[in-house]
Amino acid sequence: MGADDFAHYGERLPSLMMFVGTGGAQLHTPAFAPGDEHVEQAARALLAGYLAATADGSRGAAPTR
Repeated sequence: MGADDFAHYGERLPSLMMFVGTGGAQLHTPAFAPGDEHVEQAARALLAGYLAATADGSRGAAPTR
């Protein structure tokens, strides 16, 4: 599952991919319009992931192998 060669980006830079459910219409349909509470929850989750990924101060530096 996943798309857009996301895994290839993750080989170069710290990455976070999330699947967010809203309990409403599915993504890529005209009826998809998540409420503000869902957008806020997704934004908070992305921020938490970013902060966790950059806690060492690397701020997007390529991972060492």
